[in-house]
Amino acid sequence: MSRLAAFATALLVAGTASASPGQTIGFGSRGTALGGAVSADVRDSSAVFYNPSGLCLGEGTELSLGYSALTHDLTLGDTPTELDSVVSLEGGIVARGAIAELPFAFGLAFDLPNGHLSKVESFREGEPHWALYESSPEIVDIGAMIALKPTKFLAIGGGLGFLAATKGGFHVQLRHEVQADLGSVRYPVLGLTLMPHDRVTFALSFRDEVVLEQRITGTLAGMVDATITKIPVHYQFESIALIGFLPREFRLGTSVRAIERLTLNLDLVWQDWSGYPSPVASSAATLEANVPAGLMIDLPENSPRTIPVPPGFEDRIVPRLGIESTFPATPKMSLAFRAGYAFEESPAARHQLSSALIDADRHVVSFGTGFVWTRPAPWLPHTLRFDSHALFARLIERSMQVEVAGQSRRISASGTVWSVGATVGIGFQ
Repeated sequence: MSRLAAFATALLVAGTASASPGQTIGFGSRGTALGGAVSADVRDSSAVFYNPSGLCLGEGTELSLGYSALTHDLTLGDTPTELDSVVSLEGGIVARGAIAELPFAFGLAFDLPNGHLSKVESFREGEPHWALYESSPEIVDIGAMIALKPTKFLAIGGGLGFLAATKGGFHVQLRHEVQADLGSVRYPVLGLTLMPHDRVTFALSFRDEVVLEQRITGTLAGMVDATITKIPVHYQFESIALIGFLPREFRLGTSVRAIERLTLNLDLVWQDWSGYPSPVASSAATLEANVPAGLMIDLPENSPRTIPVPPGFEDRIVPRLGIESTFPATPKMSLAFRAGYAFEESPAARHQLSSALIDADRHVVSFGTGFVWTRPAPWLPHTLRFDSHALFARLIERSMQVEVAGQSRRISASGTVWSVGATVGIGFQ
């Protein structure tokens, strides 16, 4: 019985994960190379995550498939933090047509990290935990959107995003049985694009908050050997833990074609991190036993539901800049060079009670290249597209005061994040 109780107790330790790498560094190599500043200048399947109204601004049908690798080099004080690298497979399709002569588009995109639909690693309350990076954010992210262009100057779009989730439980009586189901949590994404001039575009997009929880319930049935008799016991528990969170987000963007082949992009992104709940599990456990009268035996007390202390994260505004230069290499091929920058102020509180959620401000610099090859051969698709990116993020050293279980300590955090990747796309008339 003691081994079974230990097994159940281990399951009460919370796990947490942030979003997929697409939500951490960007989706698609072009958007990542431009520092994520693409809400007013996006046409491919990445519009599903940046601004769905952009889906109807292109032509034909497009298929894309991408690859990115993300690696961390983070330290607490002078101690390196070992975090797994994440390899992500990205892809999407955009189908375009017309409804009552109005341009219409449907877009579907996905981000599958490390080949997992859903993976969560655990951590203990009070131990330092990189809130935005740790637990190898490996949750599949899928978006399905539609877009319509009612006038020459306006495009609107929206749809639903999906994050994978798991739910399950078990019953133990002489032998154990575990059941789990794969489900999803949905969140709306909306966007609009204004085109008052052929050289200037404005965009506004919205993504709602996503709270992904893991609920584990179970029972343990067995016998306690009290030497002179055996006592039947029944143990029940429930644990609810946050395993994924995306803040509510508003994105305001503009794209300006300064000269014929040079485009400047700017996005301002407001994120509602103050709604971030504690990732520490809320749990409860009860033990029922029929102890004969007069028999002195000590049994564990029932555990009432615990209420985690909110981590006190703060809202933030993230500026994102991007620049893209294109020029023709041949009559059928054009080349592009891109660069981007973003400053992401940490939402984590510098003084925390009952948690040690670590983060730091970061500067993000990105670069990339690409080409579009039109009508490469009669037997090939109408266009072939290739984009690549490299990203470097530097976390500015930050000191945080943490108070857990009556003990206070100061933690210093810093580090770097790297990402490289490429996206291949084909277009059909």
